[in-house]
Amino acid sequence: MIDGSRALPLRRLLVTNRALPLLVVAAFFACPPPTPEPVTLRAGAAKVVFADDGTFTLSRDDRALLRFDREAFQVGTVRELDETRSYDPYWLLVEDPVLQKVEPPGFRWRALTKATVTKVSDAEVSIEATFDPDVTGRVTVTSAGERFVLRFVPATDVRPVAMLRVRPRADATEGFYGLGEWFDEVNHRGKLRPMQLEPDLGVESGSTENHVATPFVLGTRGWGLFVESNRYGVFSLGRGGEDDLVDTMWGTAEQSGEGLTVHLFTAAQPLDLLKPYLEVTGAVRLPSPWAWGPLLWRDESRDQAEVLDDVATLRRLDLATSAMWIDRPYATAVNTFDFEATKFPDAGAMIQTAQAAGLRVALWHTPYLEAAAGALRAEAETNGYFPPVTGLQLNRWSPPLDFTNPAADAFWRSHLSTYRALGVEGFKLDFAEDVAPGLSGARNTWRFADGSTEKTMHRDYTRLYHRAYRASLGELDGFLIARAGKWGSQTDGLVIWPGDIDATLTRFGEPFSNRQGRATTGVGGLPAAIRAGQSLSMSGFPFFGADTGGYRHSPPNKETFMRWVSQSALSTVMQTGDSSSQPPWVFTPENGRDDEAVAHYRAFARLHLRLFPYGWTYATAMQQTGRPLQRPFGVVYPQLGKHPADQYLLGDELLVAPVETAGARARAFVRPPGAWQGWFDGAPLSGTAGELVTVDAPLDALPLFVREGALVPLLRPTIDTLAPASDPGVESFENDAGDLWVRVVPSATATQFVLFDGAKVTQQQGDALTLSSTPGSRFTKHVVFELYAPRPSAVERDGAAVPFVADLSAVAAGATWSDGRLQVKAALGATLVIR
Repeated sequence: MIDGSRALPLRRLLVTNRALPLLVVAAFFACPPPTPEPVTLRAGAAKVVFADDGTFTLSRDDRALLRFDREAFQVGTVRELDETRSYDPYWLLVEDPVLQKVEPPGFRWRALTKATVTKVSDAEVSIEATFDPDVTGRVTVTSAGERFVLRFVPATDVRPVAMLRVRPRADATEGFYGLGEWFDEVNHRGKLRPMQLEPDLGVESGSTENHVATPFVLGTRGWGLFVESNRYGVFSLGRGGEDDLVDTMWGTAEQSGEGLTVHLFTAAQPLDLLKPYLEVTGAVRLPSPWAWGPLLWRDESRDQAEVLDDVATLRRLDLATSAMWIDRPYATAVNTFDFEATKFPDAGAMIQTAQAAGLRVALWHTPYLEAAAGALRAEAETNGYFPPVTGLQLNRWSPPLDFTNPAADAFWRSHLSTYRALGVEGFKLDFAEDVAPGLSGARNTWRFADGSTEKTMHRDYTRLYHRAYRASLGELDGFLIARAGKWGSQTDGLVIWPGDIDATLTRFGEPFSNRQGRATTGVGGLPAAIRAGQSLSMSGFPFFGADTGGYRHSPPNKETFMRWVSQSALSTVMQTGDSSSQPPWVFTPENGRDDEAVAHYRAFARLHLRLFPYGWTYATAMQQTGRPLQRPFGVVYPQLGKHPADQYLLGDELLVAPVETAGARARAFVRPPGAWQGWFDGAPLSGTAGELVTVDAPLDALPLFVREGALVPLLRPTIDTLAPASDPGVESFENDAGDLWVRVVPSATATQFVLFDGAKVTQQQGDALTLSSTPGSRFTKHVVFELYAPRPSAVERDGAAVPFVADLSAVAAGATWSDGRLQVKAALGATLVIR
């Protein structure tokens, strides 16, 4: 403080020395006050840095990943909320040759005009926002462990809010993956992706075919974004000339005041972004191991005699099979929870026969009761087991059961116990997609016993449906293969099948002529299956199995069947059946199959079964790592900037490049980094990483490659089933795991593979190749290492010579070499040296 006696001389000094103020100003600019640190939140290696104007950037290791600018948060208002409208944002952007875009009356997006940023704590920042001109709201960003949580809550007292929008900016060239099941592409850049099944009048089915919707998208630079909502939503990714825009809109309507929750994830590798997503939405539950397959089914099983004949035939033909399901019709009606007595006089004995042959049994089912269900239908109607208000039914039988009604749910579960008592261990869960949005922004009005409507039950209904069947299995993991699913459904142990895709080699939206010569724009065949499996794997659904050969317009011709069999064998679930009810051994002029086709199926079905220890190891590890078994190429190798949809990795070690083009006998694909060799011949893969290479692909072959340093565990070559079996001659993994086989590709760098049961195998190539192993809980006997190599001069086990023999199955230790392939057998726990 300056007292008066000192102030007067100071004023005189300032007046008389006019240069002094200039000196003070100059000194100020020469030594400005320190710039305040920007407001920052941290979550592990990631951080969010805020500017004063309310914008912020997500980064990891100082690498910018997502930018939230002044238009990143928007509020969509209307004059008034109309109860007859769905406020489905898809209709703001729809692309359809017939259907038109529709905006609600008075609709307007309002962007941020004013923001006040406050750091509430080291873990939370609040942005008080005004949206043009007078809608207020708040965006809260919280660090939660390794992720960030955004809460976007508008005030609804000034203007009615119909929709909310979050639209960050990403890199303009990276790939976008996830978002559930899609048939056309795996990389969603340039795509419009609704988060619910929508009409698409450009294809035969009339729908977008996205039966599984997950509002989780990841970028290959290492970020993930999950919108935790059960409302109608849509993603628009790099469209309209804005290559960097990730635009997501949500029809929150009467729930707008509850806001929108968005989770942000980061990872050093994009493949690791599933781990935090699954930590938020629930860990993947595994099915029973026998769900790996192979599985067989007919679209219509004539009667018990035909089922029993199929069981006998597949074993007589030596077709590796772990399970089968019986599709509709088998019951008196849909759904009478029985077997029609004249066609299936002793269903229990039939199931026991299948089980003795090493086959688990599942049944087709739906949540409906047709009129012919008689007393069950009457009971449901009398007791109010159907929804109080029903919209458009997308099935021919009845309204879907109302699982929000506890009495209806208990009624359904009690009847399912009838099938469980007969030995049924799984269900094919079809349909249940009636609760869908209406056309052109209008409601398809449904109301359920708990008061919920179609605005949220479009997601929640399928989850309640599946949970009834999950509960019926009790402690058994069993087998639930479902057409539909939503985010969070991975906790129910689902296998997804893509519904009724074409029995062709055509792509989604590609015209072709059907068997009657009629021009058809299809939903896609094998190419659609390849893309759907990959998109699901990056959305938290690691188990996928398309109908091998397709369903619509079946049977497939011989080429389509053989190409599809090859690909299915290198997927997570191999299941074979089509609408023609012609299993692999049935030859007709339509399907063109012959002994070659059956031999091809036999070889690849057994390869799939033999790959079980490899695949199941990744499946069990996913609960800790989040990494799926089937992996899009562009996610595994983001540094290449290539996003092919027709090739993928199966685990770390296998590259799969299916042939999906009719008439093709060569295959061009993007070469991955590193050294690789052919699975079937050991030939080295030539070319440069990131460039196209071409290999021969005759009809009976699959371009399949294995990485240098790989150790791929396999079951024995004679294995028949994963399930228990009591019939003589049926080799069952459950009965006896047998010897562990391992495909090896030597490398100078030491590598190891630890199996799901704790068994471990290692390799290192030096002056000699050293192979070692330790037993696990299932594999306890011998190991057979197999590799392509010149005939060695010596093979040693723990220092002692290993003899070359004619038949490895007859000895406890030995080696064989033929046509460039070496096989060496020893007890698990031994160390082998190959010179």
